[in-house]
Amino acid sequence: MTEMCAICNQKVLYSHEVILCDECEILKHRQCILMSMKTFRNISESKEPWKCDPCNTEVNAKKSTKEYSIDDLMEKLFEMDQNCNRLFTKYKEQLQINERIQNELSATKKELNNQEQMGLNNNIIVNGIP
Repeated sequence: MTEMCAICNQKVLYSHEVILCDECEILKHRQCILMSMKTFRNISESKEPWKCDPCNTEVNAKKSTKEYSIDDLMEKLFEMDQNCNRLFTKYKEQLQINERIQNELSATKKELNNQEQMGLNNNIIVNGIP
């Protein structure tokens, strides 16, 4: 059985400049995928696997999606729970500090009002003197 180029559907001869995708294992003419001769030679001489554009896109899409195991998710959930507890503790501490400051402010206002009243009590108002 003769193989065909996946792009142009022409017969592939190994005397042609042909490249095989290591992922999908489909043969393609160098010219059909618009590959330069220099790139073709570099890939041919290299021992690195070559992937066509559709396979590269699939691989990159897989890399961009994160996969988590249940253990990973449980660990992240536990960390989030600890962070929430820590924040809740800080929140309660801040509420106590705010309440204490409000009580001190209220006491200071009362003391100031009492001192003003005492100052007014010591004043003498004289009427009718020319």
